[in-house]
Amino acid sequence: MEGDIRAVSGTRWIVTVVGAAAGLYFAVLCAFSIGAVVLPRHVPKTYAAIFALVTAYLAYLGIRAAVVGSSDEDDMVSALRNGTVGALVAIVIVIALYFMFGLSVHAFFAHSVGFHASQVTMFRLLIAFVCFGFDAGFVGRMRRLPAA
Repeated sequence: MEGDIRAVSGTRWIVTVVGAAAGLYFAVLCAFSIGAVVLPRHVPKTYAAIFALVTAYLAYLGIRAAVVGSSDEDDMVSALRNGTVGALVAIVIVIALYFMFGLSVHAFFAHSVGFHASQVTMFRLLIAFVCFGFDAGFVGRMRRLPAA
């Protein structure tokens, strides 16, 4: 029976860990957004509902990447490249939104996930968007393993 045990490669570990972390990150954001929709507050709930749908789909993609994502080196390098591009695009978006709308940007994001505007600083917003961009880029183009 020892001959049937296959060694797990390093790329498989990276794909599994990053995919699971991305799925968990998006699932938590989705839960916060659903809480913002359900709880009675005087904030616009449309954006929170849209954000909940998008993060639920990205959570599904993250969990799928962790479970059946391709562990080929070329696919992993491509996914990491897409994640890096996603993080850079997120930085540019946050900076552009900050220069266009000022401090109301973090209030808009905070209300979409059910927080008060004072709880989300620009640094926290930047970190959240960098994680969001990297994770979305990583799991968005991750190929699935071929069916056996």
